[in-house]
Amino acid sequence: MWIKCGTKQEMTANTITQHYTALLKEIKG
Repeated sequence: MWIKCGTKQEMTANTITQHYTALLKEIKG
């Protein structure tokens, strides 16, 4: 179930941050 939390821009920024963090983890390996 989708729960809307914060504005759409905030959710987008959070998603980008999560992907960026995951990407860094893969690079650092």
